[in-house]
Amino acid sequence: MRTQLTWYEEDRSSLREYTTGVSIHGHTSRSRESLGFVKQLFESNALLRAFIQFQNRIAEKRASMKIDLANAYWTPPLCPRTAYELEKGQIEQKLGLRALVSLSDHDSIEAPQLLRVSMSDMPISLEWTGPFRTAKFHLGIHNLPAERAQQWMNDLAAVTRSKSEEQVTEILGALHAEPDVLLVFNHPLWNLHRIPAAEFNQCLEDFLAANNQFLHAF
Repeated sequence: MRTQLTWYEEDRSSLREYTTGVSIHGHTSRSRESLGFVKQLFESNALLRAFIQFQNRIAEKRASMKIDLANAYWTPPLCPRTAYELEKGQIEQKLGLRALVSLSDHDSIEAPQLLRVSMSDMPISLEWTGPFRTAKFHLGIHNLPAERAQQWMNDLAAVTRSKSEEQVTEILGALHAEPDVLLVFNHPLWNLHRIPAAEFNQCLEDFLAANNQFLHAF
């Protein structure tokens, strides 16, 4: 398979070959972005670790809320409609192409479901945080069948809770069998939770050995 990368701001001539631009990695205010990696950064630095411990001791004395970065999260600023219009506008105005936008919030299909009220062709998609041993990988799951989308979400949540390698492979195989679903391995080399490099690389290698046959793009 031939692969070609082009930086369009330097070479716009390549755009003449295409009619459509696709956005498949956009988050909205319905996405919960974990701060777990910040917790690991703080724990790896003695000064920051001491700061958190000091703040939590104060919180304990005052019976107030402790800093819990493991369960904390932030949400992107744009509502689903605005995020969609931004992605669509960039493709149409900057590239001059027809736009296809698939919003993929973390472990949530709420945004596309809301947009389907006025846009029946809006794909139902998400970015699933797939567990694999000590690592977590982000998988873009695009264009779930509308009539079974919520059942797929329930099944994905069950696999996340189980953390079973076999169940991860089973559900990816089942999604691959859906004729209109696109599976994309997002930023596969990003060691988000900063586990030891050798350990992460082994997890990635074994994950791909078990599941590469079900992935459609990277």
